Amino acid sequence: DVADRHEVDYGGPIAYTDEHTFATVGEPGRYTLLRMPGGHDYSRPLPLVVALHGYSGSGNGNAEYMHLFDSVHENEHLLLYPDGTSNLLFMRYWNATDACCEFVGSSVDDVNYLLGLIDEAVQSYGADPDGIIITGLSNGGFMSHRMACDAGDSIRAIVALNGVTWDDFDECSDTGRPDILHVHSTSDTVIWYEGGAITGNSYPSANETV
Repeated sequence: DVADRHEVDYGGPIAYTDEHTFATVGEPGRYTLLRMPGGHDYSRPLPLVVALHGYSGSGNGNAEYMHLFDSVHENEHLLLYPDGTSNLLFMRYWNATDACCEFVGSSVDDVNYLLGLIDEAVQSYGADPDGIIITGLSNGGFMSHRMACDAGDSIRAIVALNGVTWDDFDECSDTGRPDILHVHSTSDTVIWYEGGAITGNSYPSANETV
């Protein structure tokens, strides 16, 4: 009976302010900012977007380029835009696959680093655990696909831009089945649409990835 159904009172719309709210999250040496709509109510979860920059880029520069700062209010979500590790050339990178982009043999565990950021946002800042979206450009796109492989049960979806997955797909752990949106320019001369190799390590084409 419709009349007997319990109706949840969510308290009406939240009156967000025009400013953003910030929190510092992460681990010593790799802190980053969590950006939230001004007036965000931690008890009323919002989706979380995790934006990953390309090789040599920065979290802030990538988020600004992708208009994600404006999106925080326009689409009502939280935003993490961390930096990857700096290599010996002072280039920031994500350790995603053998092709891209860890070139000096380090063992940085970016999967667990990102999962730690996500867990902190969920536990302490009102991120919706069922609304985690990873998006990345180029090397960040590779890392988005890596998260779909290794942490598929922890994320809702990825949006990968000109970044692909493992060339040997047996390396992709079947941890869950998040939604995947893959966008790839046919004129990209760094991560080729038809696939290629970086420092001798092959990566698949966009179509093979999909």
